[in-house]
Amino acid sequence: MQQRGVARGRLTRMMRTLRPVWVGAAALAVGTAGLGPAAATTGEADLPAPSVLSVNGEECGAEPLVTTLSSESYYTVRLDFAFDDAEVTTARVEVVEQDGDVRMNATQVEVRDGRGRVGLARGLYGIVEGERYTYRVRAVTSEGPSGQPVECAFSLRIGPRWPDVVPVLGQEALYPLSTGGGGVGIPGAFVAVPRVPGDAVAFEYGFTDVDGTLPTELTRIQAGADGAAEIPVVPTAPGTHFLMVVGVDADDVRGAWETRRFQVTAGSAVRPAPAMTLTEPADTLPADGRVPVDISLSADLERGDGEPFPMGEAVVRSSAGAELARTTFDATSERVLLDEAALGTGFRELQVEYRQFAGATPVVTTARICGGSCSFSGGKVSVASESGSKVTLATDLTAKVSGFSPAPASYTYQWLRDGKDLKGATKKDYLSVPTDQGHRLAVKVTARGERMTARSVTSSSVLVGDRDEMHANYGVKFTKFGWQSRFSYQNFSDGQTAGNAGGGYTVEMLSASPGSRAYSTSTGPTESSAMWFEMQGYVQGRGWSGQKSQKTDWVYYVGSIGEKRRLEAIRIDTAGPVSPYYDVFYRVYVPGRGWLGWATNGGTSGTIGYGSRIEAVQIKVLRHGKKPSASGSGNAPSYSRSTQKQVRVEPFTQPSKTWWSAAGGGTTAGWARTVGAPRRLNAVRVDVDGRYSGGVQVSAKVKGDGWRAYVGNDRTAGATRLDRPTSAYRMRLTGGMATHYRVYYRTYVQGVGWLGWAHDGAASGTASYAKRPTAVQVLLVPKGEAAPRSGYGRSAYRR
Repeated sequence: MQQRGVARGRLTRMMRTLRPVWVGAAALAVGTAGLGPAAATTGEADLPAPSVLSVNGEECGAEPLVTTLSSESYYTVRLDFAFDDAEVTTARVEVVEQDGDVRMNATQVEVRDGRGRVGLARGLYGIVEGERYTYRVRAVTSEGPSGQPVECAFSLRIGPRWPDVVPVLGQEALYPLSTGGGGVGIPGAFVAVPRVPGDAVAFEYGFTDVDGTLPTELTRIQAGADGAAEIPVVPTAPGTHFLMVVGVDADDVRGAWETRRFQVTAGSAVRPAPAMTLTEPADTLPADGRVPVDISLSADLERGDGEPFPMGEAVVRSSAGAELARTTFDATSERVLLDEAALGTGFRELQVEYRQFAGATPVVTTARICGGSCSFSGGKVSVASESGSKVTLATDLTAKVSGFSPAPASYTYQWLRDGKDLKGATKKDYLSVPTDQGHRLAVKVTARGERMTARSVTSSSVLVGDRDEMHANYGVKFTKFGWQSRFSYQNFSDGQTAGNAGGGYTVEMLSASPGSRAYSTSTGPTESSAMWFEMQGYVQGRGWSGQKSQKTDWVYYVGSIGEKRRLEAIRIDTAGPVSPYYDVFYRVYVPGRGWLGWATNGGTSGTIGYGSRIEAVQIKVLRHGKKPSASGSGNAPSYSRSTQKQVRVEPFTQPSKTWWSAAGGGTTAGWARTVGAPRRLNAVRVDVDGRYSGGVQVSAKVKGDGWRAYVGNDRTAGATRLDRPTSAYRMRLTGGMATHYRVYYRTYVQGVGWLGWAHDGAASGTASYAKRPTAVQVLLVPKGEAAPRSGYGRSAYRR
């Protein structure tokens, strides 16, 4: 015997249109004339009347027709007619009701070789099952009706709808839609269920190996009391097969075919009929004296299109056979409520009897549930690595739980470090952080269930070893000759110089990402990544823009591609689960300034508004709390022209007794030279004229006077006499400027170089007048932004 399975494809739908049948006039609502001429109309020409009329392929005769449609969804009735005279080229077709109302009037129907056809859409023209209609045809010319009309009386009926065909549970084997089921010679069964109750009194079925092909042999089975019928299956060959089923009504009229595809496994493999599953849901009303239990049907209980097909009835009984609950399946899972008193306390054995349809063999499932005051037994947990890495070096840790009886409804978790709870580490999986190194990790798991006493077990602890730290990988692309390395976009790491400091080449793009052998990292946010960078770039003529992707090569970068635009500043920040444990530091090389100071965690590195290019980049990732060595230049991490243009500094030098041109914020006022005999910076005039109220006050340390009083904006601080050398300065902001900014300043001392940065009233320079200050820099830093770090760790004031 051959077997088959689901699929309602194009060919199957075509087969739902069954051949119409003749019935006697007694079956019609009105049993009057069938095929015959209508009354003649005055002025009709001598064109012939139609010689043949048919409805859905059935010729009209002396008796009215009842034509059967295989499905209410197949709603087109086909009207065909023929003329013996080939000169007829056009016909008029009408369909009228018994009372004479016209349901369709097709005035110009083409006739070719004496034949014509028109479709009557039931939904469009309101054709009703069981009503009597008359189909009238006559030949016409361009001037109007010219031939004798002929009429055919007919009515429509609809056969049984296509049935649902689903597997029968409780058989020796189950034959599902796609995955391999029972093997050759192992019996199983399907059940045919009518779509409309009472639609079919019997079913015919057969098997085929070709979808859309009618079986060569059909077997008829009667429907049971509930309208369903069981179809046995004993496969004789492996592979894909098709079971075709059609309903038959009380008048022996067939309906629409249903095709069920199913799989047979080679050999004698058996897929056991799946049992129902019983679960205990959360008891939202624990004091109501009832115990909720969910009964779920097998997922294999599905109809031909793969949709679930819940059916049947289940009875829940105690181990003694007493009925505790009963439910009918309208969904794949039904909830029953068991009386707590009838159930009793402790563990109770239940028996669930499921009957799929009337006459079906019951499927019996047993389950053990808790009526109250129950305890778990057993249970163990261990620390494992999800990726299979060595646990002592892995970061992707998970709790491996087993051995609890009965199976808990849920678990809760708590990870421990050196025996103490880790805050927030309460999931099954734990991403081990850098601060775990050198400590012992363990996990405590607690089993829980309805009406069960919770039980906790703790794993053995694992000593976390020294793991690979986080690194920075990066590379740059120049406007002139592309990427610096032709082998990798990120060919530099951990503070190496990407680019050519002082080489005159302009950086156009920067690509960077963190990397580690211990952690999963990426160039952007993903669920599996422990850390990634979030970057921005300040591009010539564009301003700030976020990280982009060159999808052809999957390169993530900041900057521009192929536009020869300068990358003038960057921002890099860390993100991801372990980002709180690391800081990213980065700096750029700018012509005329050299290496700028280190920016960190989203701060700006570079210049804005000066039109200066970046020639090189360095990036480092360090454990939180560590810092890179200060830049030897002591430069600020960034310079913004809109901020620094608020500052003007005029230097006065001896022995030339000259006031020199003013320098802006962040630039040098005076001479910063380490050799020769440069001029002494003996006085300054500092002016802060900004976007807020207030300004700056400056105090100078002058020989013979010590620290002089503060003077305001653009006033002389220091001495203009040769015999009154100045050795140090102090500065502070006032008014609104003091609210929004901090002022930083440093002094260049002959033979020493630039001292460290002082700010907001601290001294900058030397206590000794023998030391010669030759230059000063003044820098405004918006509050909240990073301060410049002193070069070589030098102090701002030397005593």
